[in-house]
Amino acid sequence: LMASAKKFEEELERVKKEHVEEVERVKIELEEELDRAREEVMAGRRDRQQRQRQQEVEDEAEEADKKHRLEEKITTLEKELRSKSIEMAVLEDELERQENFHEQMEETHSEQLTSLQRQYEEMEEENAKLTEQNDSLTNIAKEFKNKMQEMLTTRAENWGEIERLKGEI
Repeated sequence: LMASAKKFEEELERVKKEHVEEVERVKIELEEELDRAREEVMAGRRDRQQRQRQQEVEDEAEEADKKHRLEEKITTLEKELRSKSIEMAVLEDELERQENFHEQMEETHSEQLTSLQRQYEEMEEENAKLTEQNDSLTNIAKEFKNKMQEMLTTRAENWGEIERLKGEI
């Protein structure tokens, strides 16, 4: 019985250790995934800011070029200005579409981040429950071991009493 109790206790410790290792592994994976999602969101923001800055630089250069051509040829500039206005409208539409796309991507990443955080919290709750169950099983095993010890002690005492009585008989 003692060997059985010891085996049970060893198995309980092994399962407990495996559970802790699994929870730690999942926790690390979730943290890594959370970090990657954050990096993607930040990269999207940086890309959009860089495009906006680049667009501003391009717009400033284009304005300077327009002014220079205006001084040289007003007539030619009017034709080019119409053409550029159309191109600007197309670029603005494209820029707006890209900004909308990036905003949607940020929302998607934000939703994914929220989902990952919720999953992480659920795993923490599950871990707490399993830890509580594990502690309860450990206590039951200790009680079982103590009862077994008491039974073995009582049995040994009874056996000693029987031997003593046999000796008297």
